[in-house]
Amino acid sequence: MATYVGGTTAGIDGTTGTNLTVSLTSLTGGIASSPSTGDVVIVGLATGSTTTVDLNLVTSGYNRLCNLYSSDTYDTNLFAFIKTMGSTPDTSVIAPPSGYSSDALTVVVHVWRPETNKKFIVSPFATYTGTNSGRPQFGGLTPTISGTIMVCIGASAYSSSANFTTSDLSNFLTTTYADTNDSMIGIGSYAWTSGSFSPATWGGGTTSTSASWASTMFGIYEITIETSKTLGEFLPSSSTKLYLRLNGNSYDHSEYNNYGTDTSITYSQANGKFGQGAGFDGSTSVIDLGTTTSLKPSSATLSLWAKYTSTGGGLFAKKSQNAGGYTAYGFEVNGSNISSRVRIASGSTFSDISTSGVTVNDGNWHNVILTFTSGSHKLYIDGVLRGSGTPSAGSIYYEADSKASVGNVWSGTWENPLSGAIDEVIIEDRVWSVSEVAKYYQMTRGMFGII
Repeated sequence: MATYVGGTTAGIDGTTGTNLTVSLTSLTGGIASSPSTGDVVIVGLATGSTTTVDLNLVTSGYNRLCNLYSSDTYDTNLFAFIKTMGSTPDTSVIAPPSGYSSDALTVVVHVWRPETNKKFIVSPFATYTGTNSGRPQFGGLTPTISGTIMVCIGASAYSSSANFTTSDLSNFLTTTYADTNDSMIGIGSYAWTSGSFSPATWGGGTTSTSASWASTMFGIYEITIETSKTLGEFLPSSSTKLYLRLNGNSYDHSEYNNYGTDTSITYSQANGKFGQGAGFDGSTSVIDLGTTTSLKPSSATLSLWAKYTSTGGGLFAKKSQNAGGYTAYGFEVNGSNISSRVRIASGSTFSDISTSGVTVNDGNWHNVILTFTSGSHKLYIDGVLRGSGTPSAGSIYYEADSKASVGNVWSGTWENPLSGAIDEVIIEDRVWSVSEVAKYYQMTRGMFGII
């Protein structure tokens, strides 16, 4: 079962304008003072402000789980991040300044250790915001995996001499920092056993009707690390940056926790190639994967299964959020074919290819695979090469704000919705060989994943 390693807190006022370095070598409350290889570090970051801000950690490798904003007289911004420690665990985590001289910044950290030969998956997940009270609240979630640890993070923009309190969470840490716009944050956990878990509203803090609050609650559970795999029976590895099984949700089954945010998605057996899959309505449907940096490989393989009869629609895109912005990589429906674009090097060069010799929009399931590395851009349909290009040398180029999405394309607005179904979305930061692509398609028998 998962073990609590320890935690810590920190804070800083906005007038310094400097990064906040939080030590991970003096953790308290658990079994160790610092994280080890395989441990998961969870970071909550909050700032009080008069506007919404967009913050990411300076320390590399963290995936952002949420970016929440709640507006009141005192506004709250809350972010949550997660990272699995590699062979050289981090000794600190660095948070950026809020960007405003009057905004305080607070940080809380939890570190958790899986059992030997296991790793963590994030599921389920929820976020909440509210006004007229600085006390975070939570809804109810029902995990499905025995041994799930529920983690709750909450924040308020109104400082108080009384830190947050909780009646039902363990390993609870809380801190506050005063500035013109104050910041207050807390984190705690609960070892789930059965039924719906719905934490009580936190105490302490303030009940001021001028204060806002924001919170997130999610589960972490263990899965066994597989040491071997058979092509066609896909098992996530360290190269896997995204694996959406789409069995009733858009949770990521890679170690990077790039879960999606669903809009108008219908999960069903009819929409799935293997078990359930995701149905898209051709209007508002999308799985939004956000701006996570782990979906910015320099070389990549992108695979998914799709079924549709339409002549247009986005399948997958990593694209700038600006109106008219450029696609970094992805593919979309183009009549009876599929087109793919990759942006290269300095951003001034593009590789555009399209399939030929096959009809994809025939209402049947097809496996679509894109591979890209410097000088090579390929599209495979059902294990067969159906489009290729030899672009100029260079890695994939990304705008800082590029957003990843499934079933639609963002460019200031959602602009290219798919009417159809998608299943088994995979991204790896390596290029699958021709034989790997063929065997993946030929040997697929629905034996996907490791849970």
